[in-house]
Amino acid sequence: THSGEGYEGRVSRVAPDSPYGAASLNLTNIRESDQGWYECKVVFLNRSPNQHKNGTWFHLDVHAPPRFSITPEDIIYVNLGDAIILNCQAEGTPTPEILWYKDANPVEPSGTVGIFNDGTELRISNIRHEDIGDYTCIARNGEGQVSHTARVIIAGGAVITMPPTNQTKLEGEKVQFSCEAKALPGNVTVKWFREGAPVAEVAALETRVTIRRDGALVINPVAADDSGQYLCEVSNGIGDPQSASAYLNVEYPAKVTFTD
Repeated sequence: THSGEGYEGRVSRVAPDSPYGAASLNLTNIRESDQGWYECKVVFLNRSPNQHKNGTWFHLDVHAPPRFSITPEDIIYVNLGDAIILNCQAEGTPTPEILWYKDANPVEPSGTVGIFNDGTELRISNIRHEDIGDYTCIARNGEGQVSHTARVIIAGGAVITMPPTNQTKLEGEKVQFSCEAKALPGNVTVKWFREGAPVAEVAALETRVTIRRDGALVINPVAADDSGQYLCEVSNGIGDPQSASAYLNVEYPAKVTFTD
């Protein structure tokens, strides 16, 4: 028996002792790709090729449980009034049925909520507070089912939760200004300014300033000329940036200067 590509080690011909040359095809480890038409054809090696059809065709149906080919993002950020489409597509045999649930309850179509394209699309227009929640699509057929859940969340701009506070330091000490923020989504960007100029562009601070991952500004060591107002600005791209400021007062010992 000659095995074509993809059938190596899985196909064999079973020929019981029979004076009539009866034989069967044995295919093991069935795959979904095996589905299709198979021809049993009789070939007489001691005769010229017969151009007439003398074979019998059989169709193999391979049942397979559902598997997703397209699913929504796990977390979807929206603003009130937005419109979204949740797309959920699955493959399998028989063709899977798609069902939608919101917070474990079947989705009820309404004037702003609809299910389209054989159940693969859930569309929500003019999003309201009651539309926020967990949306689960279930793909099922006679061989099993799979599910995927997407959480729809109202996006919120960045809010400063720990602003900087005024500080007094001695020259040569280290100072740290906090600037912690929260937001949805949480990709918060923190920028620091000294007297209106970005700290990264203040030449006198270049080698002594660090902005930590939590947004804090560190100056080490502080110099007398570092006194002034420091402002932190936070944003996640939603709404206007929020800011808070604090004042740094640097004290230093008296210095004696001589004049001519």
